[in-house]
Amino acid sequence: MTAVLSPEQAAPSRTAKALKASLKHIITFGLIIAIWEILGQTGQLNKLISPWPSLIGAQLWDLFFVSGKIYFHFYTTLAEAMIGFFIGVSIGISLAVGAAFSPRFRRYIAPYAVVFNVTPGIAVAPMIIAWFGFGWSSKIALAALVCFFPPFVNTLTALLRTDEDATD
Repeated sequence: MTAVLSPEQAAPSRTAKALKASLKHIITFGLIIAIWEILGQTGQLNKLISPWPSLIGAQLWDLFFVSGKIYFHFYTTLAEAMIGFFIGVSIGISLAVGAAFSPRFRRYIAPYAVVFNVTPGIAVAPMIIAWFGFGWSSKIALAALVCFFPPFVNTLTALLRTDEDATD
């Protein structure tokens, strides 16, 4: 005679499967971190190239709680990103308004806008640094370049697709 299994015994529940999968990932991550730490402590890793997790944790503790230097750098980066965002959005919207009202200008500016969009920022960054220097101006210029295209396209599309009856 064969044994009949109840549904609970036949297949693990969805929660049990998810828990088992999560536990596998956590254990794998923990093993990688442990091996990394052991290799660093035994001198197998160069501290400058691949610092081990305890050194990273000590440095983070120092930056956040001892010296507090991270907050200055955070606010500086935030300010540079916001300035670049506002410049990029302003230029994008302004050029889109001009392109919406002038078909000749649109034919002239659209290919350049597409080129700026498809060119990766990491490819343009060395040129921007060469032009603007390594200070805050190059970071603002790169942020403006990244933030230019979406407002340009969305504003231009919205202005070109506005119903003529809606503008009267």
